[in-house]
Amino acid sequence: MKSNQEEIARWELHQEIPSDTRVACELIRSVVSTVEELGWDQAATFAVHMAMEEAVMNSIKHGNRRDPSKFVKIDVQIFAEHFVATICDEGEGFDPDNVPDPRCDENLELCSGRGVLLIRQFMDEVVYDQQGRRVTMRKRK
Repeated sequence: MKSNQEEIARWELHQEIPSDTRVACELIRSVVSTVEELGWDQAATFAVHMAMEEAVMNSIKHGNRRDPSKFVKIDVQIFAEHFVATICDEGEGFDPDNVPDPRCDENLELCSGRGVLLIRQFMDEVVYDQQGRRVTMRKRK
């Protein structure tokens, strides 16, 4: 059984950013730097970096369609043994189960599906809300 101290987040971020990839890159760098500072190994840090980048950039580019009047809400909690991030955009949403598998021969040249695949590969748990506008992802240390 885990003690209460293990369940207290060591670091949290709750931020809403404009649909601007430069702002997103700065935020992602901050999250990844914190993961490193908290002693996560290189493989787990890389996984967090890749998943955060894909999720946030997908929200800006595909969800909000780079609309400067729309925002992306990002919540991150880093615990002693796991990482949790929720990213939510203001777009129309999508069905993640209907995204073409980019590994199939007929989809190799398509520009869609790679981000969803990468997030699922790098995270231990990935859950999209019913509208596909919010993703929650977890990674064990």
